[in-house]
Order: sequence, then structure tokens, then C-alpha cells
Amino acid sequence: MLAARVVIPCLCLSVALVGLCCPPALAHARLIGSDPAADAALDEAPGQILLRFNEPVEAAFSPVEVNDAGGDRVDEDDARVDPNDARVVLVSLGRNLPDGPYSVDWRITSIDGHVIEGNYEFAVGDPDARETSDANRTEPAARSEEEAEGQEVGAGGMHGGQYAALGFVVLVMLVAVVPRRR
Repeated sequence: MLAARVVIPCLCLSVALVGLCCPPALAHARLIGSDPAADAALDEAPGQILLRFNEPVEAAFSPVEVNDAGGDRVDEDDARVDPNDARVVLVSLGRNLPDGPYSVDWRITSIDGHVIEGNYEFAVGDPDARETSDANRTEPAARSEEEAEGQEVGAGGMHGGQYAALGFVVLVMLVAVVPRRR
């Protein structure tokens, strides 16, 4: 009887802690801006691509590729997080890009470990050079790996806060259930 009086309130407290310590999986990073912007028509080629996210991200394993209409890579393969703002990813472009359409494909890891990816296009120079075939046209988009693959990303789907809350529940149950010696 005493154990039930202790265990039930502890379990309720544990459930509340799990809810507070573990944010919902829907709160992943998302792209909130880019320079050049999606579908922009520029007079001159930019020197770099800037991607801005709503929360800090990690740039590793070539997360950004910029390709011309022929599919040739035109970036310097130097994608990096801006040292002044961990929400910004930068990648340098090659010099003297010719007029035409370009596609930006990105794949970024948010600080919670979830991978998000997306793509968009912009054009340099003559507006007529912007036209691409339907096969190459992409919508400005961002999607998480979960949306792309329909499954949870990460080791077992649990985060540090969930492990801490689970450990707390086990500890409380052990203290409440194990008989005390007098």
C-alpha cells in the first residue's frame, strides 16, 4: 500500500518530466531564407550561396552542391557553418559562372541529429537562359529525412532527455519498491 502511494505520484512526475524534457520530433531545423533566393534572376553571378535556418545546424559531408544546367558542379565543395551564426551555411562558387540556370541541393543535420534536405533553382544573366526542362525544374523545398524515408532518424529514436527521464523513472521505482531495512 505504501509503495502504491509513492509509485503513482512518482510515475506521474516522471511522465510530466518526459513531456517537458523531450521536445516533439516536429521541431526540426527548417530553411527560412537563402541568398540568392529561390527562383531569383540575377544580373551577375554570386560569389557564394547562403542558406539560413531557424536553428543551429551542422555542415559535414558535402551538404551543399550547386550544379549548372548540364549537371556539372560549380561550387568549391567548401560548405561550412558561418562562424558568426551557427544557423547559416555558406558555400563558395567558382569564378565567372556563365549565364544560365543553377540548382542548389542541400542536406543538413540539425542540432537534434535529424537530417533535412531540399533544393531550389536560380538563374544568372539572360532571363531566357532561366528556362529549364520540366525534368530539371524543382520547387523550392525542404524536407526532413523522416518525411523522405518515413522513419525516425538517429540511434533508436531516443534523445538524451528521454534517456535521462527513463533513468529517473527507474531510480524512483527502485527506491519506492525495494523494501527498506530498519
